[in-house]
Amino acid sequence: MEGHYRPYKDEDVITLASTMCEADVLEIKLSDGLSPLDALRRACRESAEVNTIVGSDGKLLGMFGLSYIDDLVGSPWMLSTGKLSNYYIKFLRQSRQWVEDANNRRSVLVNYVHVENDNAIKWLRFLGFSFIRKVDYGVSNAPFYEFVRIK
Repeated sequence: MEGHYRPYKDEDVITLASTMCEADVLEIKLSDGLSPLDALRRACRESAEVNTIVGSDGKLLGMFGLSYIDDLVGSPWMLSTGKLSNYYIKFLRQSRQWVEDANNRRSVLVNYVHVENDNAIKWLRFLGFSFIRKVDYGVSNAPFYEFVRIK
């Protein structure tokens, strides 16, 4: 079986919460002050779509989704184990298509990324997001970039 993504299952939340990469754990802590488990539960509850990334060996690699802010604006998110490198090319292709589809559902996609989350920033640039400003964000008032993609 190839690496792929599928709709999430409840047990995925627990698995990813315990295997999440340090950069994502830090980003959650700085932005929301939540544990990985609580952040994932909230993301799943508040999102219109949530998917799980699965490796060819069946291991969970990450989760991503889209929450709707209003009829125009959506907020995409992704949290991972940091072990996507074996699936990098396929992941890049599939994630670009998913973002284009999400942008068809909401004309404006916006969210924040911690300034030190280098892999996420490179990936977001590849997906066509623009970084519009650096802000003090979240419960910690830590430096984050606000990013946007407008159709």
